[in-house]
Amino acid sequence: MLAWMKAVDCCQLGIVFMVLTVLTLWTGNKADPHIERSPYKRPIIDSERAGSVAKAEEYLQNVEQADHDARSKLATALRWDYLFLLFYPAMIAVGCLIVINFLEPRNLWGVTLGFVLMALQPLAALFDVVENYALLRVLKKPVSSPWPEIAYWFSTAKFGIVFAGLGFMVIYGPLALIWAKATGR
Repeated sequence: MLAWMKAVDCCQLGIVFMVLTVLTLWTGNKADPHIERSPYKRPIIDSERAGSVAKAEEYLQNVEQADHDARSKLATALRWDYLFLLFYPAMIAVGCLIVINFLEPRNLWGVTLGFVLMALQPLAALFDVVENYALLRVLKKPVSSPWPEIAYWFSTAKFGIVFAGLGFMVIYGPLALIWAKATGR
């Protein structure tokens, strides 16, 4: 077992994880623009996925038809997202650490992968910062290249890292627990 991991208390990690989860959910809700009658279920994610000037303009036109204050609401949500991006990577990293803490003393596969995914979470946050800046630029008239493209590619990389970390935490972690119980590890 790694020396520093001996000092990590699983109960304390669990408490930190729960606090980060609550903060992630709260700021995530604030980072939702709540656009009434929007044709998009997840307006911020849909704006990230536009990927071109034409699609970004179409997206903005659609949300502005649903809510004349849509650009302002989107800008406010993106500002909240700057706070959200402090919490969700930390929550995922702590979740990965909880799984690592379970795997390592049992000599189960995945410890190195867990550390890599844990270490990549701050990079996901950095990609989110760049993406948010690009989206704020998209909200200014007129929409111009390369901002929709930057938002698309940085959100793609961010989601890849985030989903890999979440997958390790919520899929591999429980499977490792089942495997350990079945094999007596």
